[in-house]
Amino acid sequence: MTGVGQGQQITCSCGHPDCPDTGKHPRTKHGLKDATTDENIGSATGRRSGIAAIDEDPRHGGDVELARLEGAHGALPATPEQLTGGGGRHIVFAGLGVRAASSPLASN
Repeated sequence: MTGVGQGQQITCSCGHPDCPDTGKHPRTKHGLKDATTDENIGSATGRRSGIAAIDEDPRHGGDVELARLEGAHGALPATPEQLTGGGGRHIVFAGLGVRAASSPLASN
């Protein structure tokens, strides 16, 4: 995304003014293989990186479902988090030694 400062217009890096996936396209030619210091930060997740992330998206019930899961299984451990443009969070874990699925947890 560009123009994320207060009062600035948000535009998508793909160049389409009505893009429904604003901020989801790589900003550089080689995507996550290019290093940047001044753009959105992206990181590979999965077995190769040893990093897992929960994408808590309240627009799709992620906040409600995560609260339900924590109520049933206990709170998540303290770990780095990032706020997302959709009002949710990316909750990041490293070195857990577990296999994670890439699928939604919420039922809706």
